[in-house]
Parts: sequence; structure tokens; C-alpha cells
Amino acid sequence: MGWRSLYLSNKHHLTLSIDNQRISIQKDNQLPAHFRVEDINFILIDSYDFNVSGRVLEVLAKHNIPLVLTSSKDHMPCLQLANPYSSHHRIGRIVTAQSKMTQKEKLTFWKKIISYKIQTQGLLINEKEQSEVMKEQALKAKSTASLLGVEGSWAKYYWKRLVDNENFNRIPKVYGDPNDTMNSFLNYTYAIIRARISSAISENGMLPLFSLFHRRDYNVFALSDDMIEPYRWVADKLFSENIDEISENIDSFLMIEHKKLALSILHERVFIVSKRRSFSLDEAIRIGMRGLREAILHQNDCYLEDTLCIMPQ
Repeated sequence: MGWRSLYLSNKHHLTLSIDNQRISIQKDNQLPAHFRVEDINFILIDSYDFNVSGRVLEVLAKHNIPLVLTSSKDHMPCLQLANPYSSHHRIGRIVTAQSKMTQKEKLTFWKKIISYKIQTQGLLINEKEQSEVMKEQALKAKSTASLLGVEGSWAKYYWKRLVDNENFNRIPKVYGDPNDTMNSFLNYTYAIIRARISSAISENGMLPLFSLFHRRDYNVFALSDDMIEPYRWVADKLFSENIDEISENIDSFLMIEHKKLALSILHERVFIVSKRRSFSLDEAIRIGMRGLREAILHQNDCYLEDTLCIMPQ
């Protein structure tokens, strides 16, 4: 299990290659830096001036290490490479099970996922009683429409109590004003978590195209957008703990320091309730996606308990 997340900026021409079973990263004509593959858990390249060898992509896929690129427009993570789609020996059986899930089964799974999201966010804002009420409403929802209503009501309640800043208005899809670094930080951090989830989904033999709720017409990672929900609170916690520093930034884009802070999210400690112990978020996501796989194979949402993680005890 890797412990090092690499952030590579656009200030240099980058060359990534394999040297003696290690990842070699050379900036311009400087001496290359070498990293053991086993030590790496995530690579983010914020540049378009780079070369990556095919051997690097092969090694990253084999070791399930996400390689994520950013957009030239807003420098937000937007493209993920080297997913290990065929690495699981039961991939045929698993993908078949995914494709045969009924709408009723998907709704059952989705209600459980949203209930976990509400539960964990309630603990974060110290509103356990109210979150329990909303959680039960989510589990009793008869349709996706009614579930969306519950989720929307909870979101308004949650953000108002998490962020004590009159200038903040959560914009999940559209990046608001250019100087809205608070939303940019949240979206950036969510994108990193989503990339790790996408790799973990593929690692466990599932195709991220087959979703529970999110539309997949133009989104090959729709299942990743589903499964990020129980883990959002970790990014929200990091955001709330650093909101004063983040909100002071008046640049059009996030500063490198904030991007590195966002990348540190995978090393945050969380407590998986079903396992009764703490893990890094990186490892917790991989455990959670194994639980999702088993839930799909056994058509039993009880396995989704592995996706429920809270603040360490």
C-alpha cells in the first residue's frame, strides 16, 4: 500500500519513465528523481508539457496507481489514465451481475449509500439527531425523485452549519466566480477522491460505466460519482479546517499549496465501522469498493457497510 502522493506542476518539462523497477521523474535537464512503485498511491500531473512511457502506464495499471491529468482551462483534475480494467479474475461474472441489476435493486443500494452520506455528514457537524431523522427518510424513500428531495433538504441544512462564512454558496457543478477558491478547493478534492474510487472499482473487476443512479450517457465513470457520496465528508472536513486560509486566496486559480493540501486527502485517517479500526482514506476506499463488488455479486446491500467510515474514535 503506497503512502506517497505526487504532485507535478506545469513549471517544467516532465519525463516519466521506468528505471530499475522505479518510477523516474525528470524535470527539464535536471537529474531525475526516483520513487519506488510500492511507495506511490497517486500521481497528479498539472501540466501538458510532459512525456510518459508506455512502460510507466503498464506499471501504474498493474499496481492500481491513478495517474490524473488536469484541464488546461481551469487546472481541475479531468482525465484519468491507466485503470486496471482486466485485473480481476472474476471480471466476467462481476460485470454480468452489474448489467443485470434491476431498477429496484439499484434504488435499494442507492438509498443505503445516501443514508451513509447523511449519517457521516451529521456526525461531522455534530447534528446526529437531525441526521438520523433524514437518514430514515432516505431509507424509506419510494423513488429516486423522493430520495433526491430528502438529499436536497439535508444538503441545505448541512452546508449552512458546516461553513460559517456569508460569502460561501455551494456550487457543485458550475465553478462560480473565478475567485471562488472555496468551491474550487472542494471540487478539486472531490475529483481526487473520485479518481481513487474509479481505480478501486476497476481493480475489483467492476466497470464504472454501470451506475446505480448517475446518468451514464456521457459519463464512463458514473458509478464513481455514485460511490463518492459516503466519502465526501472527509473532503468537507479538510475544507472546514482550512477554510480561512483557502478563502484568503484572491488568485483566479487555487495556489499550489492548496492543491497539495487537497492531494493529502488520501492520507486522512477514517474509521470503518464494519472493520472496527482505522485506515487511510486511500485504503478505506479500496475496502469499500470490495464491499460494493460483493453486494452486487450477492445482491445484498449489507455488504455496503464496508463503505461506511466515520471520524476515528
